[in-house]
Amino acid sequence: MDDFPFISSHVIDNKAVLPMAMIVEWLAHAALHGNPGFRFHGFNDLRICKGVIIDRSTPCTLQLMAGKAKRQDAFYTVPVELVSSLGEGRSLLHARAEIILANKLPEGIRTIKELPSHPYNQSSAVYDQPYLFHGPDLHGIEQVIGCSDKGIAALVKAAPQPGNWIKQPLRSNWLTDPLVVDSAFQMMILWSFEQFGAGSLPSFAGRYRQFHETFPRDGAQVVIRVTSQQSHSAVADVEFLERANGKLIARLEGYECVIDASLQQAFQRNQLPQAGQSAALVAA
Repeated sequence: MDDFPFISSHVIDNKAVLPMAMIVEWLAHAALHGNPGFRFHGFNDLRICKGVIIDRSTPCTLQLMAGKAKRQDAFYTVPVELVSSLGEGRSLLHARAEIILANKLPEGIRTIKELPSHPYNQSSAVYDQPYLFHGPDLHGIEQVIGCSDKGIAALVKAAPQPGNWIKQPLRSNWLTDPLVVDSAFQMMILWSFEQFGAGSLPSFAGRYRQFHETFPRDGAQVVIRVTSQQSHSAVADVEFLERANGKLIARLEGYECVIDASLQQAFQRNQLPQAGQSAALVAA
């Protein structure tokens, strides 16, 4: 926790949990580490198998595993995994995906042309509402532009440099923007509360493509189109746009989240227990 202080802003049920947005960032780094000169273009089939829970007093040894790059049309694919060591040669799989690398990034074309037309009903700032569990480092949503059963749109902040969140970061600059990406997931929590009165958490992401080497420093406009919804799950596509001209920065397709009413209580327990206290883990 001392080396990665941003994690204290991502506490669910009194447990610090590694954000999915940071898992994406680290998996991308793992793929590029053995393939210098390439550019990160995206991923396929990101599956969260088991959340990474960080304990204040017990070190957690994480390993980023990357396979051999294979050519696929004009791009290269690299299988990657995030695992933790359990000792005695045993490990636990937390996440897996296929990272897409490119020599040159193509230009992206927007597919979500219409913004949600209904105003967001909540009058207070989103982080003053009892819906989001995120602490100060992850307060990325600046303004919700609109929200309806078809989706949600908002203006979000850019992440600070990696050194502001991590004492010894893997890179001096982000490959994605973990605050912008996490803010999109937060927007889906706001959307699920609006539609079902229940919170949501990501479980899978089908296809992500990034068309800029870096995200703009002034943040982004995020537009989400919900393509399928049920009482306990939803599927959505997400587009990250430049604020100034609406140009496409990146697209996430097939984002899946689990919607569960019991998450609201877990979200409200968003503080780490003091030293010497124990935290009860409530199944969600």
